[in-house]
Amino acid sequence: FGKNTTGGAIVMTSKKPAESFGGHIETRLGNYNRRDAKAVLNLPLIDDKLLSKISLASIKRDGYLDNLYNGQETNSEDRLAGALQLTWRATDSLVIDSFVYYGKTREVQQASRCSWMDKGGYEGQDALHHNRMWAGDTAPVWLYEFSGLSAAAASSPSSGFAPINSGNYTEISPTYKSNCDATEALAGRDKVQLSIPRMAYNLDNLMAGITVEWEVSDNLTLKSITGYGDQKLFGFPNNPDNDGTVGRQSQIYRLEPSDRDQISQELQFSGSAFDDRLQFTGGIFGMVEEIKDGAQTNNDDISAFYLPGGMLGGLPFDIMAFATRTGGEIYEMKNTTYAAFFQGSYDLSDNLALTMGVRWTREKREQTLTQTLLDPVAFDGILADVFSGSLFLGSGSLALFRGGAHTPSMDLVSMAQSAFSLDADGLWNYPLTDPVTDDIEESWEEVSPMASISYKFPDQWLDGSLINSAMTYVTYSEGFKSGTFQPNGDVSVNGFLKVEPETVTNYELGFKIDGFDRRVRLNTALFHMVFDQMQLIQVVPDPITGNPNVVLKNADKSFIDGIELELTVLPMPNLAINASISYNKYEFDKFDDLQLSSYHILTQSPPPAVDRSDENFPEVPEKTFSLGVQYSWLGDFGTVVSRLDYHYTGEIYMGLDAGSWGIKDQSTFDSFSLINARVAWLSPDENWEVALWGTNLTDEDYFMGAAAVGDSVGTFPKSDSLPRMYGVELRYNLGSR
Repeated sequence: FGKNTTGGAIVMTSKKPAESFGGHIETRLGNYNRRDAKAVLNLPLIDDKLLSKISLASIKRDGYLDNLYNGQETNSEDRLAGALQLTWRATDSLVIDSFVYYGKTREVQQASRCSWMDKGGYEGQDALHHNRMWAGDTAPVWLYEFSGLSAAAASSPSSGFAPINSGNYTEISPTYKSNCDATEALAGRDKVQLSIPRMAYNLDNLMAGITVEWEVSDNLTLKSITGYGDQKLFGFPNNPDNDGTVGRQSQIYRLEPSDRDQISQELQFSGSAFDDRLQFTGGIFGMVEEIKDGAQTNNDDISAFYLPGGMLGGLPFDIMAFATRTGGEIYEMKNTTYAAFFQGSYDLSDNLALTMGVRWTREKREQTLTQTLLDPVAFDGILADVFSGSLFLGSGSLALFRGGAHTPSMDLVSMAQSAFSLDADGLWNYPLTDPVTDDIEESWEEVSPMASISYKFPDQWLDGSLINSAMTYVTYSEGFKSGTFQPNGDVSVNGFLKVEPETVTNYELGFKIDGFDRRVRLNTALFHMVFDQMQLIQVVPDPITGNPNVVLKNADKSFIDGIELELTVLPMPNLAINASISYNKYEFDKFDDLQLSSYHILTQSPPPAVDRSDENFPEVPEKTFSLGVQYSWLGDFGTVVSRLDYHYTGEIYMGLDAGSWGIKDQSTFDSFSLINARVAWLSPDENWEVALWGTNLTDEDYFMGAAAVGDSVGTFPKSDSLPRMYGVELRYNLGSR
């Protein structure tokens, strides 16, 4: 109840220790060298006064994608976990529950592959990274597509645009595209080709908690809930290859550990009043969280813009603007949260109930950012040594090449890149500035109310009909997500971009019906959600270099209209059928954004504004559907339970930046369907269970994760889904479970 959310929360409750000795041991084997083992033991220590429970788990699976670049198997699983729970029944009215959990993850995270995007940029331009020369390119890229003059026509000396020292223009970087095409061609072959160091997702996770519950009377219970967490993330956990190719066009690393710890305290009271007509819960909540995200590092290849030539002092010259993105940041944040809440449900009559609630939230952000950036003067000095006789201006890597001294056919970008070595982590040793530290803090406060009225249809209305029970409800609720400060962006305040709080107003109408002797249940919900300042991951131009930055950013107004239906049918005692379907219409209602443009970056003019209203916002499927069928056989041999599940997910738009919507067909995941199955045998004494299982039985190829960036990188990096997996489970139950 205490922590603020805009989309609701999922509450997971562990089974408490049992009063008698028991537990289970299970193992799971399968393809891709699946080898899991789990054990749970309930151990009473003092009769029914002090109870304990020990849980252990090991989950391991090999990866299913081979990275041809470094020989690493990606998309693996490797987790160890253990938990101890204690329940102390101090008195008949006082119970103390506690737990401690430790988890260790040592996996190789998901890899991505490249998909090329055509014409996503501003006014028909190709994306920013398409429009540059990269290492391996030997002809300049034509930047001025919007002028009406083609790259081929511009290559003619009579056009007045042809550089003095160059050959023909090319429409896009052929090296970049060939790198992308080579990786995309590996799709369906269980292989990727990413130019990154060995990936490693390493997480150490410690959690502990204690809950003291005091039943003051039959109508009032007090509860104290204390929680503590400490997480450390290290390795290369980012999937740092943004472009998803064997090239190094765009890469982000996290070299130092990311540490976070938090402690929370909630005091809660609940109970009933007015002859149980009122059921209520209320309380206060507080949390302090400290985060240190260590050294996110940008380390891109050098790229370059090559411009038409001119005359300087009577001599011909060409201009080349070299660029790279490098540097690092250490981001520290302290979050302090306070909240007070109350929610009560009152039975106005036997059939009509009113529920009302309110939550007050106050959150404070204290943030510190330490940055190191590329040193342009030192960078230009190194390039000046490579290109002797050329003039480097020492501020932004702008080079004047004297006529005939250097030509693109020499592969000037590779020559520039060769001046820099790689360090032990596989990163370019570019010269950096001294660290600069900025800090900022702000608080946000919000009151979020809710109200719901429900009506249960009287039994006498339903007598003689096929409906056994029915109720309907109408709900109004508000949600709140506090603001923060993004450590980079287009409008900086002491190195930060301010992100405003997100609020949502939700209107919901629902029905719940049981019928046909309670063998059919139908639940339906219709909702309209209106978001103000929705916080979304977006791509914006860096205020200094113009390079694309992935940031958290606000969209002014957006909405979701949706309907969800859940159906359960029990046509016979041993057969259960369940189905669900959802449909969502979701889009920006008002969103003024900035669009990346090679031309505007090159001319140092403000990025063009674009109205993104009426676009779908990303990462939400419009349609989903699921169907499950379960049948059981009971006999002297034991029980056999078989289950078949079908899941359908519709297209998902994944565009982050403004240029992706114009090529929506290239920025969208295709729909996909999955079929899973399981058959289990349980012995007559229910001690032994053996099961065969399979997921994605049709071996459907689909993609997930990543995002389309049509303006900036110009590719749609995608992560391969889980392939067909199958195996066997063996479980032994002893005593109570």
